[in-house]
Parts: sequence; structure tokens; C-alpha cells
Amino acid sequence: MTLTEILVTLALIAIVMGVGLLYVFPSDVSKAKEDARRLVGTIRLAYNEAVLNQKYVKLVFDIDKKSYYIESSPTAFLIEKTSPDEKIAANTENEEENNNEVSESPQENILFAPEKLNSDIKFKDIMVAHADKPIESGKEAMHFLPIGWAEPTVINLSNEDEKVFFSIKVNPLTGKAEIRDEYYEPEEKELSTGS
Repeated sequence: MTLTEILVTLALIAIVMGVGLLYVFPSDVSKAKEDARRLVGTIRLAYNEAVLNQKYVKLVFDIDKKSYYIESSPTAFLIEKTSPDEKIAANTENEEENNNEVSESPQENILFAPEKLNSDIKFKDIMVAHADKPIESGKEAMHFLPIGWAEPTVINLSNEDEKVFFSIKVNPLTGKAEIRDEYYEPEEKELSTGS
């Protein structure tokens, strides 16, 4: 064997091992992209569930637990315009009440078990039309109506170091979601009118 053949063989082995390592130890970019794609699929599922089965559906994000799930109901959900500060105060009051009382199970129907984000990926923030500011902790939901409307929403994902960002912007009329490889902060009119 000549030196050139040995070098070519070593280069091929290095390429194969590099590709193999990416599958065994994926980067934060590939993990965030995978989570964004799964989330887009879940958004599409929620939109279709609302339209095809004529139900009111909400996609609930548990930001602290880095998970999300779909709930549906034959009757409309109450959607209140809130700010994150009001939500934190309400959650604190509810926790105190729940410690003293046995809570009843919700009437909404959870369609599947909560889906978790990859270990190194988190929700940076979630912006929905009914909230005044981006939500960075607690639970938040985006809503889908049977008439074929999705609440205008932007979901920003990041890694723990906040060096990798992917955002998902949902079109309210079609339920289609667009993935961007950046942190995206929409203009106020994008969330209020859904344009």
C-alpha cells in the first residue's frame, strides 16, 4: 500500500467515525431542531383535532418541567388576558388552596402523555396572544378553535447556555408552524391580529 492509499483510508475512517459520533452524541443544535420539529407536529395534531372532531383544544406547555401535552373539550375553554406577574400570584394562591383541599380531576381530556424536550433543551419563553409579556416559567397554553383558528403563538427554544435558539411561529388561520434558527420576538400586531 502506498502512503496516499493509507491517508485516504484514514480520512474515510475519520469521516465515518465523525458521522457516527453525531448520532451517538448529538449536538445541542440537532437536539433543538429535533424538538422544534416534534413540536410542530404536535401543533398540527392539535389543529387537526380541533377542526376534524369539532372540539376546543389547547396545547399546554409546562415550562419548568420542559414538557407539553394536548387537552380537548367539547365546550370552550375560558381564556383570560393575563400578565406573567398575575399568573405567578394566582399560582401561589392556588397552591395554598390545593394544600388544604383535595382537587378534582379536570374535565378536559388529555389526548396523550406529556412529551418532554431533550435533556439539554428548554423553553426560553412562550408568547401567546392572551398574555401581555413572554411567559418564562409555570404553565401556559395555546388554544385551537373548531372553526379552524389557532391562537397566534411564538415558542422560543434554547439550550441551557442560551447559545442555540430555535423559534416556532404559528399561523392562526392555517395552523402551520414555521421554524426559524434564531430567537424570534414578534411585533405586537403579529400576536394580536395573527398576521
